[in-house]
Amino acid sequence: MSSVFYDIETIPLPLAQREHMRPNPWEFKTGNLKDPEKLKVKRAEMMKAWDKGEGAALDPMLGRIALIGMCVGDGPYEFIADDDEKKMLLDWWKLVGDSETGMCIAHNFRFDLGFIIRRSWLNGISVPMRFIQNAESYNPSMWGDTMKAWQLGDRQLAYVSLERLAAVFGVAPYQGEVTGKEFWKWWAKDKQACIDYNRWDVEATRECWWQMGGV
Repeated sequence: MSSVFYDIETIPLPLAQREHMRPNPWEFKTGNLKDPEKLKVKRAEMMKAWDKGEGAALDPMLGRIALIGMCVGDGPYEFIADDDEKKMLLDWWKLVGDSETGMCIAHNFRFDLGFIIRRSWLNGISVPMRFIQNAESYNPSMWGDTMKAWQLGDRQLAYVSLERLAAVFGVAPYQGEVTGKEFWKWWAKDKQACIDYNRWDVEATRECWWQMGGV
């Protein structure tokens, strides 16, 4: 069976779909500001940023999956992208549930998989319990993680980014301008650049996994 190396990219939901989650401006953290006028301006700025969707892409209640990239075994990069998120997720679960599919591997897989499962629930998709229970185990057999592999069970070891891990394994760095933080802005203006960014993540994850002895 061939492993699936994957990575997701997320974007904010449209404002109309986030409106019911609108925060109270008084709940924003404003640091040590005390001046009432400055606090008023700060809260207004933070609400404006919320309206634009800043930070929403990291929260499955406020964001959605825009792209799922993958490589099956040593095969070429492929991706699933659709305005219909439910269709994307159904295609993903069909792939994962294939009897010929081996372990699914990502970097920091609990973020990617957690987002996929939560967005599946919110799209009315029933996720087989075996996938959830296996993900919750300390040593999952279905889900691989390059970050966890590098930690070797040492929970005190600091988080290592894929970029840093890839660098020490000699993987050529990503050369584009897209960043994870700004992905949602790039998705609106240059989808091909976003796909190239995702391709690097998937292929770098695969190369790191292989160099650490995975198959």
